[in-house]
Amino acid sequence: MLSSLHIENIAVIRSADIDIGKGFTVLTGETGAGKSIIIDSINFLMGNRTGKELIRNGEDSALVSAVFTEIPQNVLDRFSELGFSADENGEMFLQRTLNIDGKSQVKINGRACTASILKDVAGMLINIHGQHDSKYLLENKYHIDILDSFAENEKYLTEYKEYYDKMNEVALKIKEIQISEGEKERLTEILTYQIKDIDNAKLKKGEEEQLLARESVLRNSENISKQIRFCYKALYSNDKGVTASTLARKSADALKSVSDMIPDFKEMSEKLNNFAYEMEEIAISAKECVGDISLDPLLELNEVQSRLDVIYKLKRKYGSTVEEILEYRDKRAEELDNITRSEEKTEELHREYNEHRQKAEKISNVITRNRIRAAEMLETAVCECLTFLEMPKVKFKVLVEDCGRFTSKGRDEVVFMLSANPGEPLKPLSKIASGGELSRIMLAIKSVLREKESTGTVVFDEVDSGVSGKTSQKIGIKLKQTAESCQVVCITHSAQIAALADEHLYILKRERNGRVETEVKLLDYEARIREIARIMGGQDITEVLLTGAKELIDTSKKY
Repeated sequence: MLSSLHIENIAVIRSADIDIGKGFTVLTGETGAGKSIIIDSINFLMGNRTGKELIRNGEDSALVSAVFTEIPQNVLDRFSELGFSADENGEMFLQRTLNIDGKSQVKINGRACTASILKDVAGMLINIHGQHDSKYLLENKYHIDILDSFAENEKYLTEYKEYYDKMNEVALKIKEIQISEGEKERLTEILTYQIKDIDNAKLKKGEEEQLLARESVLRNSENISKQIRFCYKALYSNDKGVTASTLARKSADALKSVSDMIPDFKEMSEKLNNFAYEMEEIAISAKECVGDISLDPLLELNEVQSRLDVIYKLKRKYGSTVEEILEYRDKRAEELDNITRSEEKTEELHREYNEHRQKAEKISNVITRNRIRAAEMLETAVCECLTFLEMPKVKFKVLVEDCGRFTSKGRDEVVFMLSANPGEPLKPLSKIASGGELSRIMLAIKSVLREKESTGTVVFDEVDSGVSGKTSQKIGIKLKQTAESCQVVCITHSAQIAALADEHLYILKRERNGRVETEVKLLDYEARIREIARIMGGQDITEVLLTGAKELIDTSKKY
């Protein structure tokens, strides 16, 4: 569960520390006090995208952090798969910072990670239901996801998607090789020419680099030969007979002749002899290098440059390097093979496609059966919940129909149907539901799905939108019942819902040092009475309102 939340420099919140207990917690406050900012802060912490406008005016950065406790073992196991673990107390610490340049930093238990990983981790810990979630019920495309969550189809959908993707890959290959005879003849001619053009050059990987190096040697062959000849004469052999190696050897003999009297000269003599041998080897090797330079450097230079010119012309047509040219050649050869063997290839691909299709169809049948079975259970559970939420005459139907084609989610279309009043036919939810009905339907679905979810904290943002009176109280009772299995946090404008809470947090704005700041206070019993009286009657709080608020709180204790 969400144990504590720290918000710093988010909009009008300069700094706020919110401790949240178990069970059912409500947040209330006047319009504009900053309730929505708390939701924005939690969404930011969960890895959702945001802009630098979230940062409090005049500040360079904003920060949101949270401590989660009492994490279920199955969630800890999933964290482990992502490479994270709880601390020694079994707690998880999440933190996200946003800088004025729009960049953010993320940490989990003090360790840096990406926003996408944070989103995965936070999604296992907390679930937010805002007003936009009710609106997404109006789009049929989301209904199938809700049903699959209830049917626990995730494993089958992952397996199905593997074969569905393979089907699409093969279908694309089939489309690529299915061309007209005229186009086939034209492409065959072009590809044959390109392959022959490259093959005639007999290119080798690394050849261009070797040619460029050889070109440099040949361009400077005269100077290279001159310097090597000088080196050979100076170190090893010349007409005068005096070379560095000869002098080194004579010096070695001189030292050796007196080494009996000065022992250190023996080692020096040996070193000089070694130097002499090394100088001779260097001179001979250098002369052999001269031998590698052509007797006619200009002729060889012309040959090298001609070869480089061939490579340059091919590079202009087929790639920026020899390696790219050869890679281009292999791809064109594969295309030519596909064209010349198009009928055979098509048959092979069709066989491969049918194999994937059969496997996808087999799994999709399992998915469909699960959906049909789950649809009946979901209908019953949602209708029971809606009856409790003052919609006793409602009819809720989950329509599962074969769409006649494979999609990324199987072969089904799922539409939620509703009849809100007796005698009215079932119609798509998107066409008939009002705002208040949508809020209750979403709450009913969330309550039913709650048993399938493992998140320890559920946040509801104004789930009472569009309803009042007895219906609000029923919504509050349903939230309190949900809080028996998880932590529930609700932002509300309803006195009936607020009265049912285990903890009541009040959000207010104050002016400090010439600037407005939002604060969050935990209300005691007497303060709760005054706040609920305010919600019921506005700023003019009378004794009648206070008595009514007290009675509402006291009566709510029985639920």
